Amino acid sequence: MLLGGWIVGNPDANPTYAISHVKKSQQNMLWFEIIVGRDSKGSATSQFIANAVALPIPELPPVIRITLSVNCFIIK
Repeated sequence: MLLGGWIVGNPDANPTYAISHVKKSQQNMLWFEIIVGRDSKGSATSQFIANAVALPIPELPPVIRITLSVNCFIIK
C-alpha cells in the first residue's frame, strides 16, 4: 500500500527525484525513484534506483502523521 510520495528538490528539474513511503504487511519501506517521463495527463513514469529500504518506523500520534504526509515543493 502506497502511503505517500514526495518530490526531492526542484519538481521542474530533469531528472526529478522522488521518495515513496510504502507499507507491506507490517514492514515500512522507502522507495527511491527517478522520474524519467510523464504522459499526456502528467502521470509520472519512474525508474527505481533502489529496491527498498526497510525502516523501523514507530507508530506516531495522528497529528504528527498528518504533518509528515504534507507535500512540500520549492517554487522559484
